[in-house]
Amino acid sequence: MGAGTAFALLASAFLLNQLVGRGWIAKLSPRPLEWPKGLPRPGTRATLARFPGRIPEAFGFTLVERLPGTRLTLRRREVILLSDALLARLTPEERRAVVAHELGHVAALDGRYLTFLRTLSRLVRWDPVYAVLSRSMTRLEEIRADDIAVQLTGRPRALARALYKAAAPPTGSFSSPVARGLLGRGGAPGPTGVEERIGRLLVHAEECPGLD
Repeated sequence: MGAGTAFALLASAFLLNQLVGRGWIAKLSPRPLEWPKGLPRPGTRATLARFPGRIPEAFGFTLVERLPGTRLTLRRREVILLSDALLARLTPEERRAVVAHELGHVAALDGRYLTFLRTLSRLVRWDPVYAVLSRSMTRLEEIRADDIAVQLTGRPRALARALYKAAAPPTGSFSSPVARGLLGRGGAPGPTGVEERIGRLLVHAEECPGLD
């Protein structure tokens, strides 16, 4: 019984992740971007693209697709999307740091359960356990992706600046839409924890003189 329930939950999480990813591609109509130099590309099917949007946002996910000309052979395709609003705020080095952060999520296959858990926490609003669990897991995954980005780029300050720019309201505006993916909100209410992440990145830079 327990094994069957666990399998059903994992299958539901996988299907939801696939549906959400395909939905985003259909809705946003992303346009290809050049892959940043010096960053590893996770397979020949990895895609980096931009999409129109006024929110400074970035997120990534993995799709499973059927190989053309076959019935059962499947292949993975990693997708990383950056909004036009985010690209307009970032320098090339900061953009590279953000892509490295998203590569951290892709490598850890965070979409296996985070999309499902975040959706469940929004549906079961009367039970605070799911909301707390969703925020806790999101925090851990965002910090891990930050650490992977630092390992890949050696530029913690660049990622710290990118997070700050994503969180800051535009000049002359009293309010700004909140980036959910890059800032680790995931659609859940409450603080994003971006201040903690920026602080950790600056500590990295201070403790390791070789890092910028």
